[in-house]
Amino acid sequence: MKIAYRERISFSFLGTGLIVMPLALAAASCSTLALEDAAPTTLAAAPDRPLQPDGYPNLNVPMEAAAPQIAEDERQRTVEELDALRRKQQAQAGVSAAESEAERLHALARSHAEQALREIEATE
Repeated sequence: MKIAYRERISFSFLGTGLIVMPLALAAASCSTLALEDAAPTTLAAAPDRPLQPDGYPNLNVPMEAAAPQIAEDERQRTVEELDALRRKQQAQAGVSAAESEAERLHALARSHAEQALREIEATE
């Protein structure tokens, strides 16, 4: 009796799995994993915050920034530089890509509408 090709393939995968799985389990059982290795024993210190009388942190106290923030004059200077770069790129490109794409889509819509009307009138 011939065994179909598809059955031979599934048997070979099954046979391979029956051989590989015990070997993998045997290799894994040789090493041990302690809880101390998987989880840290000390917790990171939480920032000191004032507590409510019930023990929960008071979230109404303004938080301190973890890193220095940019100054207002530096932010304004960066915004001006980016605006100047945007205007320069728009001037070089002429019409923006979004506007030209919108015009292309409008022209496509007009041509499809005209074509659909011709097809409808032709069938009547």
